Amino acid sequence: AGAAAALGHIQMEFDPDGVARSVYLQEGWGLARHPQLALALQQVVSGAGGADPAATHQAGEPVWQRRDWLRIPFAGPPGSFTHISYADVLSGAVPAEVLRGKLILVGATALGLADSVPVPTSGFSRPMAGVEVHANVLAAIRAGNAITLASPWWNAGLAAAITFALLLLLGRS
Repeated sequence: AGAAAALGHIQMEFDPDGVARSVYLQEGWGLARHPQLALALQQVVSGAGGADPAATHQAGEPVWQRRDWLRIPFAGPPGSFTHISYADVLSGAVPAEVLRGKLILVGATALGLADSVPVPTSGFSRPMAGVEVHANVLAAIRAGNAITLASPWWNAGLAAAITFALLLLLGRS
């Protein structure tokens, strides 16, 4: 841990239907101070640093804390990011130009080997490898385009407008 540039958690949030759609960007025991993997990587790349990898505990309320809920705007179905075989990279079959200037996440993507999870874009066809979910989180952080929820007032107004429109349609029939 002391040699790491940063440490990050990989916890994903599953909705009641069992689909992963979000992550908390900060989590921790007593204090939400451990960044999500993609956030830790972005902090290292940007020079902002991250949580001290050698620190193990900080005072706070003795419960698991979470903050900065990010709803993931998935780039597409599983396979939307470029996959390159780790063995091909090690053997030199992949030219250095392909990797130069890129942020690279290493992880298993083969079904049965990966920590695959169902996501909104996978439908019933196939789950998405955890490393690709983290690539989607990283892309959202870098682009600043996380999904935001409408305010309660917008939700109430939209529901009222739809209800009113339906009542008008029913009145005409």
